[in-house]
Amino acid sequence: KQWYQRRVAITAGIHRKCKEAEEYAMNIDGTTKKGTTILVGGCSFSTSHITGREEMLNNLDILPGSSRERLSWRIDKKTKPAGWDVEWTGDDDSLLIVGVYEHGLGNWDKIMANTKLQSMTEKIFREGDQKPKVEHVQTRAEYLLKNLPKLVSKSPTKSSRKKQKKSDIKSYFEKSDEPQVDTKKEKSTDCDSALIPLL
Repeated sequence: KQWYQRRVAITAGIHRKCKEAEEYAMNIDGTTKKGTTILVGGCSFSTSHITGREEMLNNLDILPGSSRERLSWRIDKKTKPAGWDVEWTGDDDSLLIVGVYEHGLGNWDKIMANTKLQSMTEKIFREGDQKPKVEHVQTRAEYLLKNLPKLVSKSPTKSSRKKQKKSDIKSYFEKSDEPQVDTKKEKSTDCDSALIPLL
């Protein structure tokens, strides 16, 4: 529980610092200056990258709160062809999103280790020149996440546990002292992987 609370606190702190940095870097016409960054653990991150990723992952609220219901949940509208060297179906897309929901976007080791997703995971990260590789699966997952509200007919009722987690995160948004703000125009470093467990 302490680990979860710490994770929530860090995530909420990053969220708040992104908003503060973007407000601080606001132009006279109301637009945000390009290249606004924050410092997290000595690494520089683009605020637009973080907030964009947060908005994309918020679409996961469409999925059921119950683990059992999630495994039977499906994207029921047509998606664009993957164009890979395997037969990739709507069921595979659905299980990919379930894996992201349960383990995080980019946390491929845990997704691959989830035996309940095996019918999908056995098709990815092909050897040799065959697709898909990691970058292809990442791009596919991001495409599905961005368009998720358009790819399902309706959203299931969320569980109370999921609502409680959201409440926990919101309660931290008012707290201070997390990552240092840096509004200089600089590129993000290879530290991007540090955000995978959080975003």
